[in-house]
Amino acid sequence: MQEAYLEYILSDEKALLQPERILALLKETAWARHYTLDTIDGIIRNSLCMGAYAGGMQVGFARCVTDATTVFYLEDVVIHPEHRGCGLGKALVKTILAQEPICRLKGILVTDDAFSLYEPFGFVRDREIFMKKVSPLNGCF
Repeated sequence: MQEAYLEYILSDEKALLQPERILALLKETAWARHYTLDTIDGIIRNSLCMGAYAGGMQVGFARCVTDATTVFYLEDVVIHPEHRGCGLGKALVKTILAQEPICRLKGILVTDDAFSLYEPFGFVRDREIFMKKVSPLNGCF
């Protein structure tokens, strides 16, 4: 699937994903600084991924982890700083949430500060029920 948004192309085609660019984008976040290229390869292989591209260069990324039957977890939504502020993040989230089977499943996500990005898509705040387990391999959540 490919969809246009302004001068961007949004696509779920894994062949278009640029692992090095994804790693660079995620290294700038608080939650994924510890990711490696091997981590990115596993993410691509095992997740429903969506990329945003400008002139053939990947400038955005989002992914869902799912059992494809009941639930999905939306994570790693990131836009290159030079491409923020034009609604690209919202377009990326809207596009990935419209994909089969994600569009018919219940979803969860974790955010500290981007509530307004996700609320228009039906996500509501519910901090009281979430728990986390730290990774025994790298101490990160």
